[in-house]
Amino acid sequence: MFDLSLTQQLPAHALASPDFLSSFKTCVQLIVLPFKLEEDGHCDDAIKAHQNAIVLLQKIQKVSGIRKFNRKMYERQEGVHRERAAYLEGMKGRYDEIVKVPSRAAVAKAGSTKAVVSSLDPLSSFSEQSGSSPTEYVITHDSELIDVGCRSLWCTVKDATSAHTLYAAQAIWDRDKPLIECVLRRADGMFPFGEAIHTTLLLQGKPNLNFKLRMQRRGADDGEVWEVPSSTAGKKWWSPRRFSFGGRHFVWKNEDGKDGSLFRKWDWETLYEVRDETEGSEVVGSRLAWGKTQGGFKSKWYLFMVEGLDLALREHILASQLSRYFRWNNPPYKDLSGVEAGARALRAVGAVWSLAEALG
Repeated sequence: MFDLSLTQQLPAHALASPDFLSSFKTCVQLIVLPFKLEEDGHCDDAIKAHQNAIVLLQKIQKVSGIRKFNRKMYERQEGVHRERAAYLEGMKGRYDEIVKVPSRAAVAKAGSTKAVVSSLDPLSSFSEQSGSSPTEYVITHDSELIDVGCRSLWCTVKDATSAHTLYAAQAIWDRDKPLIECVLRRADGMFPFGEAIHTTLLLQGKPNLNFKLRMQRRGADDGEVWEVPSSTAGKKWWSPRRFSFGGRHFVWKNEDGKDGSLFRKWDWETLYEVRDETEGSEVVGSRLAWGKTQGGFKSKWYLFMVEGLDLALREHILASQLSRYFRWNNPPYKDLSGVEAGARALRAVGAVWSLAEALG
């Protein structure tokens, strides 16, 4: 059984070392700096900072004894820095309309992490009135063997041109225990403890077990968000699943009305806003998020969101759908053990955020 998880992404002996913690915090500062410089409009300085981060990450990957699980995370972070540096250099000083990627600096600039449009109109009304096209996210999938019987699973999220890495979601598949957690990482957080949203996936209820999600955003001071299935949901069903966010209420639906069949092909859910938090509440406006699949595992898949949704809600949508994707497509050998493991992850995640904040 693999001894690390998404609630402990580094070996315990490293986390107990004051020297390691100090050097790790310095590394984090150098990794996130170029993204802050981009956000502030200092792109020439950002290019140099990206190059410095690349050199640093290459050195980290060569440290004796570093676990493959950790080395691959640093390797992915290096890849994002290379991508950004090449893009900015290609702009040749024309930085007025560069594509910026989500980062800690972008979240800080956006202000409240869970604010949504304050109008009383449905969130979908903005795009309907403006006639703007939905935002398109391109999803690709891959994985890497990190130990015997254990793989690190990844979904990379890029913009519609597939030129810019925006996010990556990560989960761990272990043949000896169920997949009960997932993290969503921004472009500046591919390294250990760099995650933006942690999702715990839990089975609930007996005898008709179905899935609920507990989602916690790093740095949020107003608690977690729970996505809870309808009381009428059948065994192994995910939807309809409702949640509240930023004073508004939402429901995930499958368009055919069910998603529990063993033989049903996996597909994205569709998100709607509803009038209140009660079960079966009336849908207001049109759909807010939906997706389409194309080909097999190595193909590109797509998620769409209407214009007018703020950054925090967009990230929640991505985290929810990618968490569901990981669990659906990587089922555990024994579902019941997932309840117990999920409860442990639920207790552990609070400590994760405390440690993550201490590490920078």
